[in-house]
Amino acid sequence: MQTVATSGTPCADGVISFESKHVLRSPAGELVCASFTGLYDVGDDGYVDALDGLLQSKVPAEFVVRFYTAAKEYRWLNRALFVGRGQRDFSLHTFGLQIFALEK
Repeated sequence: MQTVATSGTPCADGVISFESKHVLRSPAGELVCASFTGLYDVGDDGYVDALDGLLQSKVPAEFVVRFYTAAKEYRWLNRALFVGRGQRDFSLHTFGLQIFALEK
């Protein structure tokens, strides 16, 4: 997975809104773009910690994922909506997640 762009905006209420775009490659070499939009809940002091660069804790995340591809085998992803939950570890720079497809 290659990260193309990522951004986050800390809010005074302890929530960081984020957007992240990635390029995935299938086992057959097909490209699939993934766009994540969501929120980290960093707690009541999280705003000040984020501004000071002191986010050291694990925080919950909720997000929406959209996929975009021209690959015939994966075009069904273009028509589906996915949601996810996970945990961001700011000290280890990791993001554990689960993604679920919403039923139509």
